[in-house]
Amino acid sequence: MSSSGPHRRTSRGDGGRLCSGCRAVLAADNTANLCGRCHRERRDQLLTPTRFGSDFFETDEFRAAFESEHIGRVFKAYRHHPHHLRIFGKALSQELLGRWLNLVQAQVSKLENGKAEQNLDLLRNYAQVLHLPQNLLWFDLPGQSRIDSRERTFSLRQVEAKPIRRVEEDAEPLVLTAARLRSDLTSTLAVGYMGDASIDEWESHVLRLGQATRYRPPAVLLGDLMASIKEMRVLLLHSGTAERRRRLTRVIAQVAGLMSLTLLKLKDMAGSRDWVKTSELLAAETNDTQLQSWTYAQEAYFHFYDANLQGTIEAAQRAQNANSTGVGGILAAAVEARANGMLGRKVETIGATNRAEFMLESLDSGLMIASAFGYNEAQLRFHQGNALTHLGATMPALTAQDRALELYSDDDYLDRALIQLDRAECLIRDGEISSAAELAVEIVTALEDTRTLGIIANRARDVLKNVPVDALSHPGIVDLTEAIESTDQ
Repeated sequence: MSSSGPHRRTSRGDGGRLCSGCRAVLAADNTANLCGRCHRERRDQLLTPTRFGSDFFETDEFRAAFESEHIGRVFKAYRHHPHHLRIFGKALSQELLGRWLNLVQAQVSKLENGKAEQNLDLLRNYAQVLHLPQNLLWFDLPGQSRIDSRERTFSLRQVEAKPIRRVEEDAEPLVLTAARLRSDLTSTLAVGYMGDASIDEWESHVLRLGQATRYRPPAVLLGDLMASIKEMRVLLLHSGTAERRRRLTRVIAQVAGLMSLTLLKLKDMAGSRDWVKTSELLAAETNDTQLQSWTYAQEAYFHFYDANLQGTIEAAQRAQNANSTGVGGILAAAVEARANGMLGRKVETIGATNRAEFMLESLDSGLMIASAFGYNEAQLRFHQGNALTHLGATMPALTAQDRALELYSDDDYLDRALIQLDRAECLIRDGEISSAAELAVEIVTALEDTRTLGIIANRARDVLKNVPVDALSHPGIVDLTEAIESTDQ
């Protein structure tokens, strides 16, 4: 497989060409239009907002936006920043910004062009996701405070002359009191006003969190999940009718499952195990067999990445027995196929893959989405390709991988990275050591530190295990080994 990045090889040298991003001279074997640094910067920019330094915000557009106390105008200044114009050749789209903020394009447009957002929780969330500096904001971030609110100014040079202060010690009791007051208010609202509309909103919120698992960094998503559980726990204590309590329990079970998945990505295996058990216990209280199936599938997923293949198969079969018509049953069949593939069981692998494909054909179209609560052909081809890779069936595995990469969106960083590492293993099995090493190194080095940890780094180590002994000294393999080792530092 050829690479579209800066490491793509060619026999023709163009040493005089310049990077279209920073204007540095490109290496002779670089046929792309960007140097390696700019290429990584462009790709990483699409995955999650960059934590820029203070110089990034030193523009007239940003100053005017912050002074207006209008978050939509800040969004617009961010999207049209000269940095993005230099790297991408155009402004960031509202769709991309929306994915980062868990909004659709129309909502971003309304925020940019409509009245100023006043909801403090939303403002704080937007600021934290985009890494907006506290010293320029007109509201306080958690644990921080504005500088001299009586003489608030957003001139960057004036602000940078003063340090960002944490909450003063003598103010901490007031902060704690404010937090308790909000908690008491939430409890009061739950007792007096907890209606079906409130639960509807929580159900919608959790569905958005499920979609966010496909593109938001796990360390960022974890905070959102924890805050949601804290809020819903209070509501559950005062949920009123049995039906409302059942619906809230169902939502909390879903969030607990997302907690398990997120902690798994962060390599917190003990936390992932505990949360998946909590998810199963909560699901059992709802008598919802589709939800129970989904939580058992999450357990199978945990066992798979914990290298407990027999536990994977048992949990996957339990999920399919609970309900074979929903997302949980399909995901379980797919992960069962992967476990059997690693065990070299060809018949069982093909059988489980075929079950997953059959169940997907009858799945409600509304559930064929990129979400932890959905399943689609892209995921099926990824899982199929992974199972076939472990079986050593490289030709059909490569075909499945091609289809998966065609279907996955560019911002679904985790699965795309794992698919490429499956491809690298296939190339190794076919004797194409140089191509395999180049591809794997590009995947490992392109992702941020928080992303190379956990699942991706472990998969890269598995790829190395397939390298023949006589190829371990190959320069590309040495580079791959060093790249993987760097993720542990």
